[in-house]
Formats: sequence, structure tokens, C-alpha cells
Amino acid sequence: MHCINCGAWNSDNAVYCNRCGLNVREQQKKSQEVDPQPVLQTPAPAPASPLQQAGIIVLVLVILVGFVIAFSYNPLKDTINSGTYGDCSAGYQKYATSQGNCCKEGYPYYYGGVCHTRPASLVTPSVSPTLTLPGSSGCSAGYQKYSTSEGYCCKEGYPYYYDGTCHKCTSGYNTYTASAGHCCKTGYPFYYDGSCHQCQQGYFIFTNSAGKCCPQGYGFFYDGLCYQCQQGYHVFTTSAGKCCPDGYTHYYDGTCHKCASGYSIYTTSAGYCCPSGYPYYRNGMCYTGVSSTSYSYSYSTSDSYSYSDSYSYSDSYSYYEE
Repeated sequence: MHCINCGAWNSDNAVYCNRCGLNVREQQKKSQEVDPQPVLQTPAPAPASPLQQAGIIVLVLVILVGFVIAFSYNPLKDTINSGTYGDCSAGYQKYATSQGNCCKEGYPYYYGGVCHTRPASLVTPSVSPTLTLPGSSGCSAGYQKYSTSEGYCCKEGYPYYYDGTCHKCTSGYNTYTASAGHCCKTGYPFYYDGSCHQCQQGYFIFTNSAGKCCPQGYGFFYDGLCYQCQQGYHVFTTSAGKCCPDGYTHYYDGTCHKCASGYSIYTTSAGYCCPSGYPYYRNGMCYTGVSSTSYSYSYSTSDSYSYSDSYSYSDSYSYYEE
């Protein structure tokens, strides 16, 4: 029998525990007098059938696919030009950018109570008019009321109303023959490099060009032409590309000179340029001395020069609005 005190096992005939000396016989009698309580055991769950296991797997796969679709969907993937017609009138759609409103085709952005051709971040008053919602214009086919038409029905493409008629551009702007279809500010009729300019490409208005468009390098305007140099100055064939005043046709040593390098005008040279050492001029020659027997140096009276430093200006343009 088992000793409840020390846990040792004893023979069935033993009275005392052979280890701790407890009266095991007496303890056995007491334990038999106690009415044992029944213990309820929960039966082990029955294993799932193959059909149940397959159903659980299918349910898990459906949940996973749903999560993948939910997290991979991006509303920005709905392109601006692929709206849904839904309950919109013919020619109108609901776009991903129209906030649930029906906007006319080509006007996919909705903000400020109207539909727009561009997002709000790109809108400027002069180039991006807005269009009223469908059913509210009351205009004939091909005409619309724009936010810039002051309540008038204007032909599509002419969204600005002023001076009693509709225009392509806002007041102070026009479409010019050289503006590539863009609305440019009055006085800036040439469009290139992404903006409007006063002059055609390669021409500029310089400080000394009297408001005229002159080509690069011709920054002076007078006598109806553009010049490289200010009035009274020219670029001579002997001035190394520099602007020199009239009468000083030779450029060297950082300045303009009347004579070529090595030549000078002496008090005895009658205003002619003579080479160094030949200061006397007479009969078309430069001499070393005053006597006729002095050594002479032939002098070419051909000290003429030419220049071509003028350029016509171009500031003409026309504008139109169909």
C-alpha cells in the first residue's frame, strides 16, 4: 500500500510504513470512509471530416484574396479620361477627379462648384476657364456658360466675355500668328521656350535700342536700324571687331588709333600717318628729312576703311482671334 506521508510503497500486510513509520493501515481505513466525488472528463473532439477540412481551406483562401484586392486597389489608377457614365447625360461622365459629379467630357476636374479642364494646382485665370455643370447652362449646342463668361453663352473655345463679345483669351491677352496658339499678353506676341516674349527668337530689346527688337550683338538703334556700336562709332576692318570712333580705325594695345601700329601723325607729316623715323611728308611720300635727297618711304594714301555694323530690326507681328 502507498504511504500518504512520504510516498513509499509498503506490502499489503504492513501496519506501519517501512520508511517514515506512519500507521498506513489506519490511514487506509480513513481514506476508504471518504465518499469520493465523481470527476467529469471532457471527451476528446472528434477529428474533422475531409469535407470540413476542404471548406476551411477554401474560406481562408477567399479571405486572403479579398485582402490582396483591397490593398492593391488604387483609385488613382482610374485614369482621368476613363470615367463612368452612370446616371449622367450624353456627353458627360463621372471621373475619379470629379467628386461624384457628372462633368462634360474633357472637363474631368471638379472643384469650386464647377468642372475644370485642369487640376486646381495648374489653373491660371488667363488659360484655364471652367465649365458649368450639365443641365445648368441653358445654351445651344456648341455653346457653354463658363465661369469667365459672366453668365453669357459663349462658343466652346471662347470662354472669356468682355467688350460685348466672347474671346479666346482673357482681357489684355491675344492669340498671335507667332504665339503657337497660346494666349500671350499684349506686346508679347512671340511664344517659344515655354513662355511669351516681346521679340522673336534671337532678338532682344536692349537698353540702347529705343524699345526696338534688335538681334544679339546689335544693341544700339538709330537712323531706323540696329547697330553694333553707338552713334559715331563703328566696327572697322582694322579695329579687330571693336567699336571705334570715326577717324580712329585701328585697334591695338587696348585702344583705338588713327594710324596702324608703327605709324604716327607728326607735326611735319601734314596730317598723314607716316612710319616711325619718317616724319616728313611731301609729294605723297614720307621722308626722313626736309631735303629732297633724304631717304624716302613710299606712302600709300589708301588709308580708307569699310564697315558693316548695321542690322535691320524686326518688331512687326499680327494677331487674330477666330
